[in-house]
Amino acid sequence: MDGSSSTSSKLALALKELFTADDGDGKISATELTRLLELLGKGALSKNEIGMVVKEMDKTNAGRIDVTEFIAWLLPRPAPSFGSPMKVLLTGASGLLGRQIMALFPQRGWMLRGLAFSRTAGALVKCDLFNKEEVAAQFTDFRPDIVIHCAAERRPWKVNEDEEHAMKLNVDVTRTVGELAKQHNAWLIYLSTNYIFDGKAAPYKEDAVPCPVNVYGQSKLDGEKVLAEAHPGAAILRVPLLYGPVEKLEETSVTGLMNILVKPGPIKLDNWQERFPTNTEDLAMVMEAFCEARCQSGNDKSSFSGIFHWQANQRQTQYLMGMVVAEIAGLDTSNVTRIDDAPPPGPIVRPQYERMLCPRLESLLSSNGYQPDSFRSDFKTCLARYLKPHLV
Repeated sequence: MDGSSSTSSKLALALKELFTADDGDGKISATELTRLLELLGKGALSKNEIGMVVKEMDKTNAGRIDVTEFIAWLLPRPAPSFGSPMKVLLTGASGLLGRQIMALFPQRGWMLRGLAFSRTAGALVKCDLFNKEEVAAQFTDFRPDIVIHCAAERRPWKVNEDEEHAMKLNVDVTRTVGELAKQHNAWLIYLSTNYIFDGKAAPYKEDAVPCPVNVYGQSKLDGEKVLAEAHPGAAILRVPLLYGPVEKLEETSVTGLMNILVKPGPIKLDNWQERFPTNTEDLAMVMEAFCEARCQSGNDKSSFSGIFHWQANQRQTQYLMGMVVAEIAGLDTSNVTRIDDAPPPGPIVRPQYERMLCPRLESLLSSNGYQPDSFRSDFKTCLARYLKPHLV
């Protein structure tokens, strides 16, 4: 952390000398930042992408950008300084979040083994999580210091289709992974969901009483309970709707809006349920910082167990996200109708309000020199980047 701060400060001072508009407040104008990005990008960034970056950095919309914050955003952080590489075992490594963890952690100096089953390309190791012997063998062979348990059935409609399978994956496998992590003295992060709440008492702090309204939420809450019994020192990290780089548009309900909006005929988009879509690249960085903080925490690990929340702060609805997707893709929205009423009763009940508060994790990040909001990227800027490879 000290090296990162020092590097950022030196570069900030160097940049200040380049910009004649710097009036001594450590900031540059949006116009000068645009010029800098044009130089740094060397044609790799379009004018639209540069504009999105400038807009993201100009948080107060005052036309002035803090130079040090920009440098910290621009540069990768140095490798962790806690000694020999720590071993991280990741389940669900081929999934939406897992792929970002696989990309980030090795760059940051971690020794990572990613487990997958149906999609085991590249460095991923094939492992059937329903087979306890196979899972135990991975622990014995790799001997992880940290386990990140991402594997889950996260699609509510899929859970309803095959509840037995979902419960085995979301609950039974979680128990197995938790027990093995405890036996091997490995810390564990378990990914849970805001769907453990009914949406009637938002915003929710970490100690809020769960009350799931659908089978998916219940399955993840049951996973939390069995993990707390199997491994009391584990961390339960609840997150909301995720989006990020996708292999197919339908991989997330955010990017999947593209498939809906290109269809002919009338289109109805929900404006009743609020969402706080959270970027998987940001979340991977949060989790890496979380792991680093624990490794550097000394003998007292009590602050790293129990329930944590993380989410972005930009409120969306399906309709609002659809309008962003349409703008990025240049799609006509004259056939789109905004639906403000609650959806009719159906097989999957969804909470209307789902905002979570994140004081525990924000405090840990702040205590370790991070600015929590630096892990909350602009929704439109990121979504444009993720949709770009899929635009014809």
